[in-house]
Amino acid sequence: MNTNHDTSREPGYSNLASVMAAHPELAIFRTLSTLNTQNLLYLQAELMHLEKELEDIREDDNSSKDLDRRSTDKNWLSLQKSLEEGRDPFQWVKCLEVRAKLAEYNTTLLQLSQISASPRPTPHNLSMLRSWLERPRYGDAFLKGIESKTWDPEKAPTQFITLSPQPAEQDALSSALRKFIPGFFHRHIGHRWKKPTDDNIFEYNDSHLDRAARGVCTLISALLPTLSIFVLYYVRHAPARLGLVLAFTTIFAVVLQLVARATPKEVFAATAAFAAVQVVFVGSTTPA
Repeated sequence: MNTNHDTSREPGYSNLASVMAAHPELAIFRTLSTLNTQNLLYLQAELMHLEKELEDIREDDNSSKDLDRRSTDKNWLSLQKSLEEGRDPFQWVKCLEVRAKLAEYNTTLLQLSQISASPRPTPHNLSMLRSWLERPRYGDAFLKGIESKTWDPEKAPTQFITLSPQPAEQDALSSALRKFIPGFFHRHIGHRWKKPTDDNIFEYNDSHLDRAARGVCTLISALLPTLSIFVLYYVRHAPARLGLVLAFTTIFAVVLQLVARATPKEVFAATAAFAAVQVVFVGSTTPA
């Protein structure tokens, strides 16, 4: 994604919200992980104190000469009615306080867990958002004071989350092409024919990127085995041939890992078969 000049909106939060809504990959927000974690720690500390207070009250009730108070630890109904009946309701009141704080703590804990598991923005998209915010006639640096540090360049992508749906798990080659095409390719070639959206943002369709990646993978899978045979056929020196077998086998294993995301066991088996085919070819042919 790349941006072009836009004069249709005044810089501000409403303009930024419109861009993020239209382009979810730019809907990037701070995780505020330190504050969230600190808040969770405080809630945990509060609960530790409440737990101790509840234990002390329970011990007092259990050692009381009042039969009703002693029954509260064995009879929930007696505990619950202690407030209604005007008896010493301290244990029940503390239980309600603990219940409310536990609900807050559990909700916060689950929310923080979800935030931690949320997808992180790509460095490219984060860079584009920062660029949009700073460039004249876009964000035009409308953020002032402490707010201007929201998307501080010193903060890594791991300190942000994105609302954009993440693509399915990809191999290393596909991921590399996704980074190459919107950046380098657009700057040198794509900008000549690619038209911007209504928000003056250049977009590359994910399905097109996937097809390009699959095409490159198919090309490599077709060329690598035949290329090795072609080269070995024209090499006369036997040690050189064996060296080429080693080189091609290594390249094959690396490409297999990058393209197919194969397991070590699968890489080992496929590489052994590839090497065996080359060795058989070397042993059964005479160089031209």
